[in-house]
Amino acid sequence: MTDYNKACDLIREDGWATSLSYARNLKKFIKTYGLDDFDRKVLGEDFTNRVYTVTAYAIKVREGAGTDYWHKDVKDTVGAQANPLGKAVYKNGTIIEVSEIIKKSDKEIWGKIVDDGYVALMYDGNHFVE
Repeated sequence: MTDYNKACDLIREDGWATSLSYARNLKKFIKTYGLDDFDRKVLGEDFTNRVYTVTAYAIKVREGAGTDYWHKDVKDTVGAQANPLGKAVYKNGTIIEVSEIIKKSDKEIWGKIVDDGYVALMYDGNHFVE
């Protein structure tokens, strides 16, 4: 079971809880204390937002979603900054807006930046944005 709402309902429906408000209260506590955060990360669903803050020193802007795509030149982007070689990056603290999420695996998730390219939101299990 990967849906905590359904799991809470089943606990009550299957007779494991006697209180009629058990499922509702349990769901409220899970939400109040953010206990579903870990579930979202494990299930790869923590990348459902469209606006992120870069937490890495700098993330490369690429032509496509993956490390096998070229690192774009800053002159070919709109909102990226230049690294010392003139390549496009988003630096720590930069706010980025993603138009599409591309999940390549449980440890690799990319975001498409309108008019700029693609950035790794998570690579090899390491998060580069929050």
